[in-house]
Amino acid sequence: MSKKPMAQRQRSDKKNKDTYFRRDVVVYTALALLFCVIVGRLAYVQLINAAEIEAKASSRLALVAWDVGTPYRGSIVDAQGHSLAYSVEEREIFLDPDIVRDFLASPRNTQEWTLDKVAETLGQMLSLDQAYLQEELEKNSQYVLIAPNVEMTLAQQVLGLKIEGVGGRPTYRRTYPMQTLAAGTLGIVQRDGNGAEGLEYRYNDELLGKGSGVKSLQLTLDSTIQFLIEQEMTKLVNEYRPQRVCILAMDPMTGKILGSGSYPNFDPNAYGKTDPEQRKNLAVSMVYEPGSVFKIFTGSAAIEEAVFTQGELFHDPGYLNVGPMTITNWDSNMSSEGTSITFAQGMQASSNVVLAQVGQRLGKEKFFLYLDSFGFGRETGVDLPGEERGQLMEKGKVREIEMATMSFGQANLATPMQMLTAICAVANGGTIYKPYIVDTVFDEKNNVVRKNEPQVRRKILSEETCGIMNTILEGVVNQGTGSRAKIEGIRVAGKTGTAQKLNPETKEYYQDKYIVSFGAYAPAQDPKMALLVVVDTPQGDRVQGGQVAAPAAQHILEGALQSMGIPVAKETPGTINDVGVAGEGNVPPAVEVQPARPLVSGEACVPNLKGLTIRQAGQELARRGLGFSFKGSGLAAEQSPAPGTIVNVGDQVEVTFKPRE
Repeated sequence: MSKKPMAQRQRSDKKNKDTYFRRDVVVYTALALLFCVIVGRLAYVQLINAAEIEAKASSRLALVAWDVGTPYRGSIVDAQGHSLAYSVEEREIFLDPDIVRDFLASPRNTQEWTLDKVAETLGQMLSLDQAYLQEELEKNSQYVLIAPNVEMTLAQQVLGLKIEGVGGRPTYRRTYPMQTLAAGTLGIVQRDGNGAEGLEYRYNDELLGKGSGVKSLQLTLDSTIQFLIEQEMTKLVNEYRPQRVCILAMDPMTGKILGSGSYPNFDPNAYGKTDPEQRKNLAVSMVYEPGSVFKIFTGSAAIEEAVFTQGELFHDPGYLNVGPMTITNWDSNMSSEGTSITFAQGMQASSNVVLAQVGQRLGKEKFFLYLDSFGFGRETGVDLPGEERGQLMEKGKVREIEMATMSFGQANLATPMQMLTAICAVANGGTIYKPYIVDTVFDEKNNVVRKNEPQVRRKILSEETCGIMNTILEGVVNQGTGSRAKIEGIRVAGKTGTAQKLNPETKEYYQDKYIVSFGAYAPAQDPKMALLVVVDTPQGDRVQGGQVAAPAAQHILEGALQSMGIPVAKETPGTINDVGVAGEGNVPPAVEVQPARPLVSGEACVPNLKGLTIRQAGQELARRGLGFSFKGSGLAAEQSPAPGTIVNVGDQVEVTFKPRE
């Protein structure tokens, strides 16, 4: 191998050094430029654009505000458009402690806020503990929710302090302006904005607009009828101290639910203070032995099948031996009907003995066929969640004694919804309608999305049979156990029920516990409303259906018919005579009151209700989004708050009604 000359090696070494030097210069120059860029950027950030960067930091709060806390839901109104449930916009007030502290130390804190002063001011405005707020402000965190539901006026005042790091996120609070009215039917909305019970649950997707725009609901329910129901429910509770009460009203010609009340009741605005048992909608969840109201269906089936003639006499000494068992009448210890009694007279006296004989003639096969046709043992399909099916005895296990007791309403279990749906079939001429409570679904622009119409399920009785039963049930009210349901000038058809309660442990009937009821419809010749009153375990000396439930039905029917414009006799001795008629056009001009100052979002002015009927007062308060608590009957005489008072939407107005002078 040849070696390079010395001169050539020196030239090569010099060339390599020059190459390395140039590379070093490039690298160091690039590093120097990068350093200058970084230093320059830091100088720009810290010296030139500090305010802008701080503002961007503060925008962390603003970005949170783009989200919505509890989402908006569509409204629910009654048949006349009165608001029953709607969403009120509010603010969730929250803190970003890091930003608050940065703001307090910055030149932008021109009001000289301190941590103590911020905690004290927010505590006073939001009714929060100052020590708690100060502790939160000292944390190394970016988001602390301190007030979940703040009405808009107060929220604007808080945000108006312009303390960086104190923000408000839009949220919606579900409001029920009529408080407990129809609470079990409406249901509740949880903190996350989802309906959990009642219509709020059943129509949750529509009300939230999942998959489409937010929808609103208009119900078949009439607030005036609902108020009458709840007024009578309160009277029953105060007088008889029952465990449960359910009152249900329906249009027998369509299946529309006009009113539905349950006790125990609750205020859905504060449902957190209640338990699920208290919030049950008893119309669909209460399962009970219906007692003598059930005789309507046994009798109708027997008339349809012609198992007896109208003038035929039944033997009724007050008892009936069925195999080794003896059936007695409810009043067998007081009187006997003797040996000459027609079916109609047996219904008037609510004779178990007569109905047991009728059931025996009808036979098990036909009896069960009619049970199924009337809808017992199956869901009605009403658009309410939690509907029970009831329970029928297995046909193969039914002996002669069970056949007899089933005929007058024992052994089988039913729900109030099943019972009233079946009563409506007798009232309307023999047709079973599917009951429903949502009449119309609207979109966000108030366009009709869906209109529910009456649905015929099946024809089960002839009009002739229903006409005969109608006359019999009128006799029950005019001459029989339902006499306390009489309304002068109105023909009322009805049937009482007094059923012994079954002890679930011993499987034997209590001797001193009853479920009493009354089913009715009026006017009997052209029914506008059917009604069922069920009272579970009333306390007192006389706790028959005619004594306890019939008077409540009378008051509700009377007031409801008046509200529909159907006159009753002037001498009617009812206690509810001034409910008011829709569209009667005599609302006093003094209703509108000028508030002391302009209203802001979320506020309402209390109207002057003096001289208004119950319906009119309810309309005026509902129109303003205000709830109510009514006492008495007649015309509005006293109210609190006073007319002209500025209150928050959803607040309650107490009104006392007194008879016309």
